[in-house]
Amino acid sequence: MHSHSVQTALDSANVALTGSRSRAVSGFASIELREGPGEPQRWEVVVALVVAIAALAGVMAAWLY
Repeated sequence: MHSHSVQTALDSANVALTGSRSRAVSGFASIELREGPGEPQRWEVVVALVVAIAALAGVMAAWLY
């Protein structure tokens, strides 16, 4: 049983590495990536900065105390 599951995993890895599957999936993935959002909204930038400052403050507090 164990050798069968190892062989199945090796076969799956070989299929993934050689690209034997249909190209439809990769075409779909590239469409999804191309249709991503453009510029970030202002609130997203503000939230990212607040999270970064909070993380920095947490690390500094943990380090100093």
